[in-house]
Amino acid sequence: MLVPPDMLGAHSRMLYQVNKYVGEKVASRQATIAKTVREVAKVVQDVLKEVEAQEPRFISSLTEVNGHFEGLYVVSPTEFEVVLYLNQMGVFNFVDDGTLPGCAVLKLSDGRKRSMSLWVEFITASGYLSARKIRSRFQTLVAQACDKCAYRDMVKMVADTTEVRLRLRERYVVQITPAFKCGGVWPRSSATWPQPHIAWPSPHLVAKVKTEGTVTSIYSAIYKW
Repeated sequence: MLVPPDMLGAHSRMLYQVNKYVGEKVASRQATIAKTVREVAKVVQDVLKEVEAQEPRFISSLTEVNGHFEGLYVVSPTEFEVVLYLNQMGVFNFVDDGTLPGCAVLKLSDGRKRSMSLWVEFITASGYLSARKIRSRFQTLVAQACDKCAYRDMVKMVADTTEVRLRLRERYVVQITPAFKCGGVWPRSSATWPQPHIAWPSPHLVAKVKTEGTVTSIYSAIYKW
């Protein structure tokens, strides 16, 4: 196949500009975020180590595996979330009640096993594990850990919130969320095959994308779907 010389020249110039942009913008941004992630993980690991020393049930699960940190998610260049996976000790059943898509609640498999649970004081009268009670206890432990950890000069709790949020160096915000892994639970929203007659994307989403136009941010409807 013969290609006109002017097309080869245009392709080379475009390739040069793309590579230049990647080298100057994308690579440097990735390196900056990677450095920040490592710094954030180091501070959070130290805080969680202090939490574990106070309350052994809250064992830190934030570990580095193959170059990434298990349970750490980048929300934005200055916002992060760490999911702390706890041990539920096998006396609970996962129940998908549809309250939160993709998530389930924990309920005692047998009311007589209440005293056998590792989290006995957080169980409600109806046998459910209370996320609010666990989060409240965890929030108290993290606040105490922030005052004792090696990075206490650069980390502090974010006030006026029921979530466990830390502010690092007055620049970064990290939310730590205690959770249990729902092994073998298929989300209710994915339990059935989608209906073939339902149009995708939906007319509402199409209208939203048309309204936003072509100059969009990463937080627009286009990137959410």
